[in-house]
Amino acid sequence: MFRYFLISALLLFWAECGFAQSNFQKGYIVKTEGDTLFCYIDYQDWSDSPAEVYFKRDLTQKEERLTALSSKGFYIEGKNEHYESHLLNLLYVGIEVYESRPDHYFQQTLFLEKLWSNTTISLYYGQSEKDGKPRFFIKDSTSFYELLNYSYYKEVNGQNYLVKIEEYKKQLSQLTSDAAGFSMPIPPYAERYLIKYLQAYHEKRTGGQSVKLERKMSVLPFM
Repeated sequence: MFRYFLISALLLFWAECGFAQSNFQKGYIVKTEGDTLFCYIDYQDWSDSPAEVYFKRDLTQKEERLTALSSKGFYIEGKNEHYESHLLNLLYVGIEVYESRPDHYFQQTLFLEKLWSNTTISLYYGQSEKDGKPRFFIKDSTSFYELLNYSYYKEVNGQNYLVKIEEYKKQLSQLTSDAAGFSMPIPPYAERYLIKYLQAYHEKRTGGQSVKLERKMSVLPFM
């Protein structure tokens, strides 16, 4: 009986070790000075955008810590996912009733996932653990900014009303205004629709040229 339990315990231990090891996915990190290090990254299928990740230079070595402050980003080969470090200034909207439009901001440096990119525009996804709100961001040749979309409760004459701020619609219209004849309706605030919209804009503007990066497609260096 003891031998049976010993064998079972050893099998469980080996299974747990193998599972833990399997989280380390082949990829690379890009340091702040631009150096690229090929390594194995502890992939956690993050729901919130990470501020730090762990990696091993090879699977036999100890874990090392990589922060969004100390690197430009990283890439997970098996998942074909790109992450870039960005300093964010995020609007916090609570569940309380506001007298005027919310204006409380907080800062974080997080790894954002790059979803789509052409030669001049990139689309990113991020979510802070501080409010759990999905957000999308645009980087173009001159700036980096959030596509703003949120709602809050406002009191007017003793009544509470839900106010929706969909500023991203105006932002996207301005972003795509240089494509003559582009008239696709502004999409819902969701990954697949935003990618489809930007792809259509790119094709209209370039006459159908292929894009630099699409989610789950080619391996590319960070920019």
